[in-house]
Amino acid sequence: MIWNNDDFFGGLFDFDGDGQTDDIEAAVGFMALDELCREDEAADENDEI
Repeated sequence: MIWNNDDFFGGLFDFDGDGQTDDIEAAVGFMALDELCREDEAADENDEI
């Protein structure tokens, strides 16, 4: 599970530099991925028109 992973996203979202990704940092990571997926889907829909 995410809560047992000390190096979530390879430390990309470890904003406080403590070497562990806490719940807030993980949430930011998931929100960023969600936004990127939405942008990709929107671009794909625009390409089909």
